[in-house]
Amino acid sequence: MSGAKGVAPARGKKQARLLERRSPGWSLPAGAVPRFASTFLALQTLTVFFPETAFAPLNHHTAWMAARLLTLCGLPPVLQGNLLGRGSFTVEVVTECSALYMGILFLSFVVAGTATPLRKIAGLALGIPFLHAVNIVRIAWVFALGASDRALFESAHVYFGQVAMVSCVVAVSVAWFRMAVSGSPPGVMPSFLVRLAAFSAISFLLWLPLNTEYVRLIDHAVRWLFRLWGYRLEMVSRHAVYYQTFNLVTLAGLVLAGLPFLKRRMLRVLAPGLLLIVGLHIAGRVCNVMMFAFRNAAAARVFAETILVGQYLVPVLIWLLLLRGEPGGKRRAFAVSPDHGNFTCG
Repeated sequence: MSGAKGVAPARGKKQARLLERRSPGWSLPAGAVPRFASTFLALQTLTVFFPETAFAPLNHHTAWMAARLLTLCGLPPVLQGNLLGRGSFTVEVVTECSALYMGILFLSFVVAGTATPLRKIAGLALGIPFLHAVNIVRIAWVFALGASDRALFESAHVYFGQVAMVSCVVAVSVAWFRMAVSGSPPGVMPSFLVRLAAFSAISFLLWLPLNTEYVRLIDHAVRWLFRLWGYRLEMVSRHAVYYQTFNLVTLAGLVLAGLPFLKRRMLRVLAPGLLLIVGLHIAGRVCNVMMFAFRNAAAARVFAETILVGQYLVPVLIWLLLLRGEPGGKRRAFAVSPDHGNFTCG
């Protein structure tokens, strides 16, 4: 018995030393998550009030760079403004196709950090062009897939355009945290990235045939709401892929990838978070009805806000709160472990 008592502390100390070596010792103040969310909301809301023409130079540059990359790969497209075409297949590069919202998400991460202003500026100067370059590769790849087989376009578009790109921002943010705060190279985080890629792909394949059924359930709730107001709606599901629902896939990938490190109280965050996502989906469908059935122009801006917040902010915010452990609790600091891409209470 005495020998058994002596082994446990030794194992505990060994594990503690291992975790200490993996941790960069970087922490954020307790207000970092609200600062992250408020920065994203402020900048993203601002973009909604700008006309699409305000981002035309960015969209045109994105389309031109994607066309150049396709040409270098031996698949030269026809470029007309923001339109990319090859044969009878044509796509338009709009603001949501650019790296604008990815850049806002990354900037929000950087603003929430505790690095010096110089390191924050350096992170933005390197991170945003990198995300822009990755996005151009993504557009070229999805366009090439669509040009070869149109049946693949919708699925590839939603996976690489939403799930993979948000995951890429998370990876770049964790890499910046490691370099800017601990001064260590960002390369030691493969296990989290492999898990994130694997769980995101699996969740995507499982959700792909289910998303239409989910939208039908959401539409039942929307019809019930309008019935309370004295309106009888006829809503038909015509699409095989509903982009706004795939933030559930992004969240599933992040949660499952960080599952070994999540706190025991995750139900307290995950349940309200899922309710928030479902609420945003219902709000988006309500806005659709207001836009097309009632010709309400203001609903278009609310629709854009709910879609963008749901796509970029909410899954990452829920993930951060899960890994932080105690939302709304005591003022505590939390640290990022780049080996696993996770935040842990400190």
